[in-house]
Amino acid sequence: MVVNQVFEFSGYREKQYESIMSFINEKNTLVILPTGSSKTMCWVAPALISEGLTVIFTLLKALIDDKIRELINIGIPCAGLYTPTSHPSNYQEKVFGKIAVNFLRVLFVTPEKFHKNPVFRLMLMRISQIRPIRFVIDEAHCIVEQEYFRKAWKNLGTLKQLFPLSPLMLLTATCSTNEARKIQSIMNIQVGDLNIVRCSSFVRSEITFEVQTKSSKERTIDEICDQIRRVENGYCIVYCASLANCEEVLELIKIKLESISLDVYHGNLIQEAGRAGRDRREAKHIIYYSRQDIKTVYRIVASEESSTDDMEYQEYLEEKQKKILEIMLFCESQYECHQKLLVQYYSWDGDEEVLPCEKCDNCLRRQNHCPIIQDARQDALYILQVVDTVTNYMKNNIENTIRNDIVQVFCRSKSMSIIKKKLNQLDIYKENYKRILKRQEEVAYLLEDLAIRGLVKVKFKLSKPTPTSQINCNLIYIGVTENAIERASIGCWLYFVKNCQK
Repeated sequence: MVVNQVFEFSGYREKQYESIMSFINEKNTLVILPTGSSKTMCWVAPALISEGLTVIFTLLKALIDDKIRELINIGIPCAGLYTPTSHPSNYQEKVFGKIAVNFLRVLFVTPEKFHKNPVFRLMLMRISQIRPIRFVIDEAHCIVEQEYFRKAWKNLGTLKQLFPLSPLMLLTATCSTNEARKIQSIMNIQVGDLNIVRCSSFVRSEITFEVQTKSSKERTIDEICDQIRRVENGYCIVYCASLANCEEVLELIKIKLESISLDVYHGNLIQEAGRAGRDRREAKHIIYYSRQDIKTVYRIVASEESSTDDMEYQEYLEEKQKKILEIMLFCESQYECHQKLLVQYYSWDGDEEVLPCEKCDNCLRRQNHCPIIQDARQDALYILQVVDTVTNYMKNNIENTIRNDIVQVFCRSKSMSIIKKKLNQLDIYKENYKRILKRQEEVAYLLEDLAIRGLVKVKFKLSKPTPTSQINCNLIYIGVTENAIERASIGCWLYFVKNCQK
């Protein structure tokens, strides 16, 4: 009824009805649906059908303003509260008054408002004593991603302590099983007290995925401008690693595209992949990638690393480090379907096997190169021995081990770096091992895969050679992990390898 009368939809989209009924029945509900699935409906319908107040925590003030306009246009009374400086002095009191007389059914707030304003929290607690109150957390992945940068997100874990009878709905488009468990833990939701609603497939067949290696800044800007010019009916969104990058890129694009309307927005590069094609129309998603970007991202993530020894924070850094390695593997893969890699990353036990999309850049390259599939199990086992030998040798010489040290010893390279470090004098370098992976790029891919699987220990190391120099970030190889050989021997090590005979 609400779907037809308020939103003028002909029916429910996948898993909307299940999400709505779960929340109406006052169950804590984690809703994982792709971007463009109208997750808003999952909480709006219960807000209109049920008594009481619905409080929605949203990432940005701009998103709050957009949602308020959207709901007011369809006749739903609502308001938004964020920082005190964003409103007239008496605005909060007016909103409190409307809530007290039950005029407002929907209230949008930022996590910071809840975290920093005890008067606001007290008002919500008083409301909960006289009428039902429920909470919605939009972009719930931020509970994990933002816990050390916007700590107010982590503080939302007090909701179940302050409002034990109020149901929570958590909305996100991307959530792995590990992230779901961590969200449940941070939010203090008891085991068995969280209803998870997921769609049957996260394949975005309308999106074509592509990774392009960045060269110079000027050439990359030219390539981005070319992509924008090709957009005839629709929009182009450019995401950067930081707000400063966004503003810089915007100004450079404006110089070349004076006649095109442009604006700036700061978001999350990987999470926002689904923004392409959110209306289910054909779209393209392009990542412009270089290893320098990875270093930039880690510098942002680990900006407080040198000032804390907190064990929990170090675990957080290790999780982020693993994600960065996964991004590296995704961007540097040559033949594995990019669509399939993304879907597999967020897959849960029991999900159906995903077929290659046959249209992303890697699928097209695979069709053109016709690579062969090789079982690199023996290479995986042997390179673990190389890692162990090289890292111990470098530690004895008080030097850090980098990727090229291991790859070039494995490939028996005669580079100047190997000779200078005397790695060519190691017994393992002199062994006549007949490797399966011939090209150094393939060996490097295997090495990074070993790190992601937790068989090789690595660490991003920040350093500043001089007080005035920029911070450097290097990926250092520490050694093999416990039982690495045994674990590798039972793993699957099938890789696409370029067919040298073609």
